[in-house]
Amino acid sequence: MKNYFKIFLFILFTFIFSSAVYGGTDKIKDTDLYCELEGGKVYYNKSGVITGAETSVVLRDVPMEIDGTVITCIGPFAFNNCDLVSELAMPETLEKISVAAFANCTQLKKIIIPATVNTIEAQAFFNTPNNMVIFCEPGSYTDDYAKQSHISRTYTGETILLDDDTEKQSVKLNGGNDNNSESSDKSNNTSLFVVLGVGIVAVIVFIVSIVTIGVKKESLRK
Repeated sequence: MKNYFKIFLFILFTFIFSSAVYGGTDKIKDTDLYCELEGGKVYYNKSGVITGAETSVVLRDVPMEIDGTVITCIGPFAFNNCDLVSELAMPETLEKISVAAFANCTQLKKIIIPATVNTIEAQAFFNTPNNMVIFCEPGSYTDDYAKQSHISRTYTGETILLDDDTEKQSVKLNGGNDNNSESSDKSNNTSLFVVLGVGIVAVIVFIVSIVTIGVKKESLRK
């Protein structure tokens, strides 16, 4: 019975973790708004939370304000799988970076985080490059976070410009959500297939384990 319980816990953990890691634009709500940025859409809500982004975005700085909404939080899995983002500057209004906000951003090498940020949740930078560098204020919350997470950091006391010192592009604003876009559908379908696949494999492993243990017990009895 103990073996069954351990196997069940392992399968459950694997399924939940896989669902979390591959969750992305499927977490966007119908009430969310979006703005057009280079390469794709970035979604947000009226509470000031960036809720998601199309994986095609090539973003260099998160806007401080979008259509009158002040951005204060990067939501859970918001930029998950956005592997075209290599350098990113957070706005000075930002206070929180949620769980797995930048998970699987495999090209993210530089991120500037202001001293206003007072919360960075678990796995915020899961599966980002080992040489990623956080630019932050000395003694700030982010400074302590980077130390504890063993992430390289650089101190700054002034505004940091990204390597490509070009003028920020204007933001084209749109009302409402557009979850029927082709890239959003592809992202949602991929996430669903991966989660379902992992779930099916987990069930098969569980059944095979039970059968194997039963056969061994039967052999011992003989």
